[in-house]
Amino acid sequence: MEIDINASRKYKVTVTDNFIGLEQTIEKIAKGKNIAIVTDNNVQKLYLDSVLKVIPKKYCLTTITLPSGESTKSIKYYSLVLEKLAESGFTREDTILALGGGVIGDLTAFVASTYMRGIKLIAIPTTLLSMIDSSVGGKTAINLAVGKNLCGSFYQPSAVYINVNTLDTLADSEIINGKGELVKYAILDDRLLFSDIENYKSIRVIAKCVEIKKEIVEQDEFESRKRMLLNLGHTIGHGVEALSGYKLGHGLCVLKGLKATAEISYKLGLIDNGVKDKIISLISSVTSDLELIYNADDIIKEISVDKKAVSGGVNFVVICKIGNCVIKKISLEDLRGLLID
Repeated sequence: MEIDINASRKYKVTVTDNFIGLEQTIEKIAKGKNIAIVTDNNVQKLYLDSVLKVIPKKYCLTTITLPSGESTKSIKYYSLVLEKLAESGFTREDTILALGGGVIGDLTAFVASTYMRGIKLIAIPTTLLSMIDSSVGGKTAINLAVGKNLCGSFYQPSAVYINVNTLDTLADSEIINGKGELVKYAILDDRLLFSDIENYKSIRVIAKCVEIKKEIVEQDEFESRKRMLLNLGHTIGHGVEALSGYKLGHGLCVLKGLKATAEISYKLGLIDNGVKDKIISLISSVTSDLELIYNADDIIKEISVDKKAVSGGVNFVVICKIGNCVIKKISLEDLRGLLID
């Protein structure tokens, strides 16, 4: 399936079950002589050779392999990739490929947005989370010591190429991470059915998530309002993730945040007990590890430096019903109380 994204840069998202069509995508995008592939040491072993086979021989290739894990989304590795591109003679006409999950995708996209003020980027996501969420929409970021995704930019890729068969090698923890974002979409938009969660390897399900995100991004590319809805479960989730030193997976923390958000929405009188229980039942079908672990004061402290924080509070996504969420400004003190009660 192919989905056209009409943002500040128009591009195509291809959802398929092989790497064969990647050659055509590269030929359309890459006009310079150089191509860099940024990947991590896990993905390199699994898929780098398959990607290299479809890259036309006329290009000069540079492969940059980074350590896997959230700590790679840092100024250290951002700088390393920039220097490697410069040493290899990359110009504004050249292209960089992000082969991996959300960490590699976010970091590489930020590099692409800033190297010579912007070079072409082709995203090749290999995890469920990156396929349905982070590779589409143009958010790029690295983490700072005080918080997640605090340094970044909006920069749309030139193409996204999704091979769903890469999901066959995902660890169970990465499947849970991806399902965290799937559950988010199912609560945000009732076109994604609860039953779709178990069909996460389906081209149809992944394309449906891309379609949902496409519609939101096209209406609000730079997150002035509606795109904030995609932060459902993330405000609390990011706080827990940061407190864990990023040892807990992003999607798992989103699931914890979604459960807390359902409970908060109930306390605010926005949903009834039946809707709350239905949402928590869905979340629990993915994982039983849903406790926030950390105390409310520590979570609120992390939220206070999150990029969703505003003067006097935070833009918090609450649930009115399945398929209908809204953004509500909540003071940090009130949010603390809702977490405790």
